[in-house]
Amino acid sequence: MIRSEPVLPPTLIGCCLAGLACAALLPAASRAAEPAPEMRSVDLAAVMFVNAAELEQTAEGVIPLRFTLASLDALGNQMRPIARLATGVELQLKGTIRVIEVTARCRFDDGFGVTAEWFRGPHKQLPTVAFVPGSREPQTFSCTFWGPLPETEVVRLVFPTHCELEIMKVRVNADAKLEPGFEPYDYRQLSGGLGKRWLVHGDSITQGANVSVPTMTWVDLVARRLGLAAVNLGIGGHGKAEPAMAADIAARTDFDILSLHIGTNALWDKAYPERLEAFLKTILAAHPTKPVILASPILRFEKPGIPPPALATCRAAMAEVAARVAKDHPNLVFLPGEELIRRPDSLNTDMIHIPDHGAVEYAENLAPVLSRILTNRR
Repeated sequence: MIRSEPVLPPTLIGCCLAGLACAALLPAASRAAEPAPEMRSVDLAAVMFVNAAELEQTAEGVIPLRFTLASLDALGNQMRPIARLATGVELQLKGTIRVIEVTARCRFDDGFGVTAEWFRGPHKQLPTVAFVPGSREPQTFSCTFWGPLPETEVVRLVFPTHCELEIMKVRVNADAKLEPGFEPYDYRQLSGGLGKRWLVHGDSITQGANVSVPTMTWVDLVARRLGLAAVNLGIGGHGKAEPAMAADIAARTDFDILSLHIGTNALWDKAYPERLEAFLKTILAAHPTKPVILASPILRFEKPGIPPPALATCRAAMAEVAARVAKDHPNLVFLPGEELIRRPDSLNTDMIHIPDHGAVEYAENLAPVLSRILTNRR
């Protein structure tokens, strides 16, 4: 099918061209006039890695990990490679930083998300970082900050959703004065936010497979909208109520609300409902007062317009398990997956995953649910 390109109205074209002219002439001219600054290395011990549960030391640097090494061992050989991916992890520094340069090696990627993003506080700055898929060679990326923001705003490199990154070297402008022990940036610092900590577990749809940049995951979109500090524990290909994952979540204390978005990789697993019940009870016994959301699988198709019959079966089974468990654990809330993605065009071409616009729909439907729960309006 041939699709025509959308035509912009003349007024909008004029606005776009005017904006491009301003962006091209003013900042570029001022930046071109500045000589390249001298750079100095930063001790990696002084770098903050937000959402890293542990730093694995290597001969050439560090690998920030979402899970502790002990938890990774417990997760097993199948889950471990994807669990080691740096989803939601950030490199942060604070000080009079005008230029920052990071050398890193992507030790493993599965091809789903290899882009990273530069920010100063909540404000993004181009260029977007793009690691070469499949390359295990060190790659160096730099960012020169400009604009009216204070130089002391926290500098952030938001890691790719699907790379295991080894950070080898960090350099900044030689005259930068770095602030030790600073408060890391997260969305709780946005004005009007709820100021809570949100722990999320799920599969590749949670982890961010098929979105263009890491801050387009539905997890990040919801966190920014509500002013939450989010930790993304999505593990692609899993989210099947694994006992080791339940044990990891049960042992954590770093959240105010938990949401579990699982089941799509267990549609045909007859043992899943029984395993799910044990999974929930393990978590709820450890966190008897914290809100816990269980979301069933979102829309998917095995043929055009035809969902797999197992989807309805799985959703119904999860609803039954949740109702049974909630009798003893009223802090459990069940959320039907059909309420999160309603539009078939929100799905990727595989009719399973969600690209950027699908993540937006997911976030728009989930955010009000979290807001009601966190403000006691459910």
